[in-house]
Amino acid sequence: MPSSNHMADPKRHQSIEKQPLFKTLIPFLFLFLGLVSAIIFGAQYFLASDSHSKDDQSTRREAAQPKSPPSVQKPPTIELEDKESSEKTIIEKKYAKKPAPKDQTKSAQSTSDLLHEKVQGLIAKLADSKPKVALTASIALSKLGKAAVPQLRKSLEDPKARLYAAHALSLIGKGAKAAIPDLIAALEQDHRDLRNIVSMALSTIAKNEIKQLSEALHQRNVEVKVHVAYALSLIGKEAHKAIPDLISALENSETELGFMASYALGKIGAKAVPDLSAALRHTEDKVQIHAAYALSLIGKEAHEAIPNLITILESSDSELQFAASVALGKIGKNAIPELVLALSHSEPATRLNAVRSLGIMRQDAFETISALKQLKNDSNSEVTKAVEIALRLILKPDSLSNPSSFGLREGKQFTALEERESSLESSVYTTVCKVKIQDPMPGGAAIEIGD
Repeated sequence: MPSSNHMADPKRHQSIEKQPLFKTLIPFLFLFLGLVSAIIFGAQYFLASDSHSKDDQSTRREAAQPKSPPSVQKPPTIELEDKESSEKTIIEKKYAKKPAPKDQTKSAQSTSDLLHEKVQGLIAKLADSKPKVALTASIALSKLGKAAVPQLRKSLEDPKARLYAAHALSLIGKGAKAAIPDLIAALEQDHRDLRNIVSMALSTIAKNEIKQLSEALHQRNVEVKVHVAYALSLIGKEAHKAIPDLISALENSETELGFMASYALGKIGAKAVPDLSAALRHTEDKVQIHAAYALSLIGKEAHEAIPNLITILESSDSELQFAASVALGKIGKNAIPELVLALSHSEPATRLNAVRSLGIMRQDAFETISALKQLKNDSNSEVTKAVEIALRLILKPDSLSNPSSFGLREGKQFTALEERESSLESSVYTTVCKVKIQDPMPGGAAIEIGD
């Protein structure tokens, strides 16, 4: 039978069975924490004992080693001197040039000797009587560049070799600028082909040395000045720094120099227009004509000079009028308003030259046809004749080729300048054919090397 106590307190039995789980685990938790604390304490003790053991070992080693006697310190000055000496030695070793191996030195010397021998051999061939041989040598020398320049400069003094020596220098170009004084001196020789070739050489070599050419324009020898001016004409726009000296050359009494200076100014172009326009007001007719000729070469870009040219057109000098009419015609459309006004000028000569200007413009003056037709019955027969020719040029541009085809008596000086231009081109072309080099003139063709 069940006990009476149990039966008597059933509620107590139920409370014991329903106790929470965490109260049951508390003893185990305390046991775990104690175990962890023991492990941590043991690890710390082990590390500390290991460190002490190492220190003891190092102490024993130091005690076992024999003690070295104390070092004697050197005086500070001696230490500094040694330090400076050491640094100097390091610097000298760092920057000192290592002597080239004997084999390399001999190789460089032999290469230099071979180059010198090659130059000498080619220089000798410049004097060959066969143009093909001399030309081939000059081309070969030019490929050697600056190395050949000293010997080529000397060859300019050799009558037989200087023609192709100048050609070789021209092919080298700017690298041969040391030869500029020698080339200018060579222009003193009375040899047309040599002067033409030297001018061409100067035009390629002295593009950045315009000052030297400008100074040469003040030499006494007229031929030197003429061909220096020709070299400047070949350089063209890049020679603009020589404009003041070329303007001064226009005033020279030598006609050939005046022509060449005006030709060069014309080739320089627009930058020369202000100075040329001012030269139109010069007191000497020759200077004015040369200036007008240069402006005619410049053409459309010379429009700034139109007012001064119109003033000359209205002057009483027929030569000046002719020069101005051609320049205005070459300038073109920008001059048409002033020229149309000049068609009704009271002076027949002014009307005549205005008609010539419009005729030179050819089809560009198409808008002036009606104004020109009004002069068909002009009281001056020369004006009516000029009108017929001008209308033919405007309507049929290929019918006439030259202003002098107007069949008038005026313009001999200006026409002479045009003839000199043609003669210059012919002279240069003859030299090119003879020497068999490249023609420097606009539109020039290369000449094949002959036997």
